[in-house]
Amino acid sequence: MEAGDTFVLFTDCLIETKSADGKEFGIDGISQVMCDAPASEPASDIVKRIVAAHTAHRGGAPLSDDLTVVVVTVHSDVP
Repeated sequence: MEAGDTFVLFTDCLIETKSADGKEFGIDGISQVMCDAPASEPASDIVKRIVAAHTAHRGGAPLSDDLTVVVVTVHSDVP
């Protein structure tokens, strides 16, 4: 990984959760959030964006599985 890279780890619940019409959130859902996030956005805010998009996708329905999202960003000031 290099400065400016972002790494996203998640459990299967994130991509497998379906909307009311049966569409999975999927990798496309994560990709859309990442494309919309400013490059300088802190990892904690990206997690919030992903969880908010996931909640909206499922229409606020309760989770049926555990959900874990970890975002790691590499900064240029790290040796």
